[in-house]
Amino acid sequence: MSRWNLLPLGLSVVFIIGTFYFDPSWRFSTKMVVHPDRVKDAMDLMKDWATWMSGIETAILGALGYLVKDGVQKKLVFPVICVVTFVGFALICSSYLLASIPSVLLRIDSGTNLDKSTVFDVYEMSLFNWTTSITLGYIAALQHVFWFLGLISAAWYFSRAIKINA
Repeated sequence: MSRWNLLPLGLSVVFIIGTFYFDPSWRFSTKMVVHPDRVKDAMDLMKDWATWMSGIETAILGALGYLVKDGVQKKLVFPVICVVTFVGFALICSSYLLASIPSVLLRIDSGTNLDKSTVFDVYEMSLFNWTTSITLGYIAALQHVFWFLGLISAAWYFSRAIKINA
C-alpha cells in the first residue's frame, strides 16, 4: 500500500484533532438575535437534516462495501480510501450533531425574559458543556464539508470503476 493512500485519513484526523484546540476568539461574533420559540423549530430541522444525511452516508458506505466485497483493484484503492474516510467522518459529525441536540436544548436559558436575544442562537452554542470551543454550527459545517468530499470521492470511484470494467 502506498503512503499516498493514507493521505486523506491523515489530513482528516489532523483536522479533527485540531478542532479540539481551536480557539474561536479570532472569529467575529456572528450571533443572531433569535426568539426562543424558534429554537425548538431550528433544532427539529437540524435533527431531520442530520438524520437524512446520515442515511445517505450509510447508503454510500453500504454500496461501496457491496461493490468491493471481492477485493479492490489497485487503481481503485485510493478512491475507496477517500470515500471511506470522508463519509466516515461525515457520519461521525452527524452522530455528534444528533447527540448534542438534547444538550443544547437543556442549556437554553428559558427564564422569565423570553424576548429575542443572542442567547438563543444555537449555532453559536458549544456542542456539550465540556466542549467550549466547538460550536454546533462548526460541526454542522464540518459535516457538510466531509459529506461533500465523500460524495465527490464516491463519484470519482464509480467513474474510475466503470472505465476500468468497461
